[in-house]
Amino acid sequence: MLPPVPSLIESSGEEDNLFSDDEKYPDKVFGEFPWGTNRSTNAGTQVEMWGKLSRTYQHEVLDCCHVLLVAPILFTRQTMPLKYMNWASECGLSSLERLMADVSEEGNVLDSHELVGLDMLREAHHALRSVVTSRVDNVAVVKFAKEIDQLKINDIKRAIALGSTQPQIKRLIDAMSCVADEHPPSADPPPKLKMNLYDFASSDDRKVVAALMTARQYAEVLHMMGQEGRDVVKELLAQQTEKDEMIGYKESGNKYFKESKFSEAVKQYSIAIKSYPYIAVLYSNRCKAAINLHNYKLAISDAYRAVTLKPEWGKAYYRLADALNHDGQYAAAIRKIDMGLTKCFNITERQELSKIRLALEEKLVKAGISHLALNGINNNLPEKPKKTKKKKKKSKAQATEETESKAGQNKDLETKSETKENKNPNSDVISGNNDVIKKHEECGL
Repeated sequence: MLPPVPSLIESSGEEDNLFSDDEKYPDKVFGEFPWGTNRSTNAGTQVEMWGKLSRTYQHEVLDCCHVLLVAPILFTRQTMPLKYMNWASECGLSSLERLMADVSEEGNVLDSHELVGLDMLREAHHALRSVVTSRVDNVAVVKFAKEIDQLKINDIKRAIALGSTQPQIKRLIDAMSCVADEHPPSADPPPKLKMNLYDFASSDDRKVVAALMTARQYAEVLHMMGQEGRDVVKELLAQQTEKDEMIGYKESGNKYFKESKFSEAVKQYSIAIKSYPYIAVLYSNRCKAAINLHNYKLAISDAYRAVTLKPEWGKAYYRLADALNHDGQYAAAIRKIDMGLTKCFNITERQELSKIRLALEEKLVKAGISHLALNGINNNLPEKPKKTKKKKKKSKAQATEETESKAGQNKDLETKSETKENKNPNSDVISGNNDVIKKHEECGL
């Protein structure tokens, strides 16, 4: 069992009544920017506008950009042209059926390859954050995204050919290499997929499409601000504001959960999600109820949604690790905890995550799973037993000769300086991470 945390969450920290009831534009929220009322369709000018924003606001915009990027897969919302979704479907990142699905349905669980696709998009977006710090690279990304926008839906081969040679896109592609390392090459392929997850994540074409989607969504966000004057941060916050109707369904779900009526609880959370698909606490609570119903696939899917919506919320990472733990994916659970420790700055939540990590480490050791899995290598593969060679009996002459040889070597060693002990680089993977965690906690992060 993992260390306990509160079973249900009343709120994930969203502020209520952020916008008035008579908001003129319920979907589009217009903001006040340093460039005033100026508007531009030029990529260079839009990048200059971006540079005038504070670092804090840029960080918030990029968080929103990531939500919009994965929204078609996680929240079944069409946030980019159907052409890109068709390309994603052709290369297996997701499916057009996913876009037509209802995120509130209990059966709307993500396939293994879709989860890997989400990890690929996450890594590509993380790399984008460093790419756009350079004005030259920023302009290149936006211009290239607009160029790809001109292609037709059947031009996927041309799009891949162009993307694979574009310098900034190649940096996003390279960042996705670590995803393949998290899956064992020898694992059986998941249902509906003819290849294992390692080969799936290693596909160059798939990486290019993920990178193109990432660049396109970023360019769209700059367009929304620079040409339309929209405040994408406030727009998302408006959709994350807890309204009376949603609170009613959530509290009803919490009541059923406390009565151990988990199926009814899932139904109440699902009703709320249908109208409010961007509220993390609903997915977190439905995840907990799904775990109690042994529906671990739904639990993992909902935990991914909660982490995406609130990337600095420690309890979301606990939910994801808990769901993966129940599904027997101990190494994957530890990796998600480590991800949470890099993003969560609440001291109490960090302490809880550290405790959970220790409990998962014990399970990992008991299951005989290689520590290499923590580095993203051979996830959940048991260590191969070491072959022991049988010692051959030696003659008296050989034994005497070896004894004299060792005595000579020992004498030589006494005249030399002591050699440094060679250490297995993987032996302290776990303890090393714990030292880092403690160091951060002492610093008050």
